[in-house]
Amino acid sequence: KVVDWTAYKHLEVLNCTCGIWSSGSAEDYTSIISITGEPLITTMSLNPNDPAFSKTRDFVIPPQAKSGYGLWQNQKERTRLRCEHLDYWNSTAEKTGTGRSVDAMIGPMAAWAPPPHGMNSSGDYTMMWNALDYPSLALPVTTVDPELDKVKPPHQFLSEDDEAAYALYEGPELFKDAPIGLQVVGRTGEDEAVIAMGEIIDKALKESKK
Repeated sequence: KVVDWTAYKHLEVLNCTCGIWSSGSAEDYTSIISITGEPLITTMSLNPNDPAFSKTRDFVIPPQAKSGYGLWQNQKERTRLRCEHLDYWNSTAEKTGTGRSVDAMIGPMAAWAPPPHGMNSSGDYTMMWNALDYPSLALPVTTVDPELDKVKPPHQFLSEDDEAAYALYEGPELFKDAPIGLQVVGRTGEDEAVIAMGEIIDKALKESKK
């Protein structure tokens, strides 16, 4: 049985994760590349004018160094959010009709089109499940079709990041044959179950194309 899943406190989790990452992210990778003299790849550039999503820009270029105490507060916040999300997941038992909570979440791999090389501006698609310690499995489904995937007219955006995601898709010609996928997300420690459910979903998708 499939039931609708309502996103729960995604923005709070992302903000918390950015706070943790920004505690030493720039110093971390700049110190490593200084050993070899290699340049930063474009998606990790420290140029504040890069067309990055707002939260990622804050992570790459933190306004100031974070103290140990500040990092601890972010980590405490992450623990609180994990507990709240666990309670929310358990509450889905009221919707399934089986007395059990949902086994996994099925959703898009990311909230934007697959970016061409050098144009990836956000790590948000990895932040949520990394922060909650949930295993996630990516499944290829189809590819961008220039005839089907036309640019939709502008609409009311939920946030600056939502508008940035919309603007990334400049047209189907640039993204022709780019991969489109789903992800299966499970509970902490249930990696094998996620793989098994992914196999079931993958088989169903392939059967539907026959």
